[in-house]
Amino acid sequence: MGGNAKFTNYKTKETGYADKINLLMFSRQDLIKNIKALLKKINNLAFTETNEYIWNDFSVISSSKAFNGSSKYFMSPKISDTDYIKHKQLTGDIDLTIPKEKIFVIFDLLRNNEDNVFLNSKNYKIIYKGQKREFYNKNDHKEMQLNCIFKYIEKSSGNSINIQIDFEPSDYEDDKPTEFASFGHSSHWSDISSGIKSVFHKYLLRALIKEGYVLDDVLIATDKSTPEKIRISTSGGKPLSAYLYTFSVDKGLRIKIKPFLDDNGNQIIYDNKRVYKNISVSDSNYKKDLNDIYFILFNKKGTKQNLEKMWSFVGLIDLIKIYFNEKSIQKIFKRFLILCWGTKDYGLEAGQQLERDNPELDYGIKASAKDYFIKNFPFLKPDYTEFESVIKEFYKNYKMMNDPENNENYFKTNKDYEIKEKLDIIRGLNLKGMYSDKYNSEKFNSKTKSKKRIDDYSITERLNILSE
Repeated sequence: MGGNAKFTNYKTKETGYADKINLLMFSRQDLIKNIKALLKKINNLAFTETNEYIWNDFSVISSSKAFNGSSKYFMSPKISDTDYIKHKQLTGDIDLTIPKEKIFVIFDLLRNNEDNVFLNSKNYKIIYKGQKREFYNKNDHKEMQLNCIFKYIEKSSGNSINIQIDFEPSDYEDDKPTEFASFGHSSHWSDISSGIKSVFHKYLLRALIKEGYVLDDVLIATDKSTPEKIRISTSGGKPLSAYLYTFSVDKGLRIKIKPFLDDNGNQIIYDNKRVYKNISVSDSNYKKDLNDIYFILFNKKGTKQNLEKMWSFVGLIDLIKIYFNEKSIQKIFKRFLILCWGTKDYGLEAGQQLERDNPELDYGIKASAKDYFIKNFPFLKPDYTEFESVIKEFYKNYKMMNDPENNENYFKTNKDYEIKEKLDIIRGLNLKGMYSDKYNSEKFNSKTKSKKRIDDYSITERLNILSE
């Protein structure tokens, strides 16, 4: 997640991490102006060195169309400081699209300018510090983004932060990102104003597409199966689920399986079930047109209003209400919980840690989306309760990058370890959208019948209290 990236400056050997941008410490308008000036400098430097710009039409930067996620709103001249800060006092990083064929240009340009000053105005200075890669193999997948760190210094106060700018290789047409390139990394204002981060829109989309379209009467044959010799794909001794679709934020939607036919073109039946085989990625046809994706998923043409709903977590919840029954919604919710908190100790796909060194904030961020889900489908409460043991296991094994031994199992042996926020000022802020109501001190104290601050409790005590 944003504001977590590590960098190495290969010129000075300095290492460090990105900081979150605290808009109560730094002027948003100055940040917008200075970041756009920084990008203009990078664009001009690219032209000087390669005779080609990164962005041929720089208006995609000035209009904020090149920015992804909440950065589109952070950098937008149309969103006031009051409206933005009301919902997001902290910003993790700046997500920025670039034409995917320019990723190597950006890498080489910045790699050769580590520790160099890119902006030095009357009031501010910006220095490029680095990113994690020393080399970028040009045979690597081109969609691999670069998490680059720039030191942002306010001269008058002496305050400084390490700003993370993610350069995200994207499909461009007519010198601007394609609709799907924007959709795959989008953030919607309805989510931001509801305290839900954009990553959960992608989690929900993946969960909906996977669990909403399972063929219960289908078995999956192994790739080497023949009509004469059928082997069924299994996991843990059980047949694999027959997921019809899969989705990638970069590539789009594709059909994952197809009927397994005999030499006469007839559907093969095994144990009274139809048999399918996986379609290889190389033989797949990805759909990127949102009208096509909507029609495939919901079997009808989307209205303008419903197509707009596909762009947000809040909107997808509305579509789930329309198109799915209770049983399917339970499956979608369970998959969503796994994407948030899954752990291999329970035989599940591992969930992603969204906050470096901060399991509490990780939980609060995820709980905002989970709570909204349950608010709209109250019958899911027992499903969440059943899953809580997995969540506890997830946080017992939370990897702490800055603990003394960098031990993944730190909580198992240090149960009283207290969270140390990188930005102390966070403790005094009411971060709407960053913490769920459970992390509000007043409500926490009413639950514990105590006047102690949240910070006075150990990690284990807090997780136990919040799980009661």
